[in-house]
Amino acid sequence: MEWWYEKDGTSYGPVRSEELRSLYLSGVIDRFTRVWRQGYVEWVPLETTIAYDEIVNPRPPAQRGVVDRVLEPVINWTGRSPRTQFWTYSLAILLAGFLGNALSRIFPEPRAVVMAGVTSIVCSCAGWVLVIRRLHDLDVSGWALPFYLGVSGMIAFFSTQLESPWGLLIYAVLILIGVLYVGFAPGTKGPNSFGEDPEI
Repeated sequence: MEWWYEKDGTSYGPVRSEELRSLYLSGVIDRFTRVWRQGYVEWVPLETTIAYDEIVNPRPPAQRGVVDRVLEPVINWTGRSPRTQFWTYSLAILLAGFLGNALSRIFPEPRAVVMAGVTSIVCSCAGWVLVIRRLHDLDVSGWALPFYLGVSGMIAFFSTQLESPWGLLIYAVLILIGVLYVGFAPGTKGPNSFGEDPEI
């Protein structure tokens, strides 16, 4: 991966990631230095790029196996997930939940209850992580998820208390709007507050 960097108003490059790390460690550049590479729409601070993470926390590629890469979208909420990855893993989570619950029916009580419960918890956590990563791709904080669900739930609750027939319908519409936004809105082009563009 080749980078360009700015120093005293002059751009330099291309340099590879390893050279960029050497420049950082030698003090030539710092985390505020503006850098650019192909696919970026503008120059950005080094600290907002994947290169900075590699500089600060160098990790040999061999340490990251196939299992890590496959499971990352559902266990690491700090990254970004594009639309294709979001829908692929959403389908996988639904299938895993269905399969887990189907298998739990084979076992007698109380093992069936335990297995169904574990399956629900694991799939729910994986789903939350995936949605948070998708929000990150939209440059939205993951805290938007519990906030949105909380507000939607409160609307439904108070509507029920007021004996309004529209409470659950409003809640369903709000959830549908949220799903459509998360699932279909285009992600940020280039790097954003939560990392590199996953589609570059």
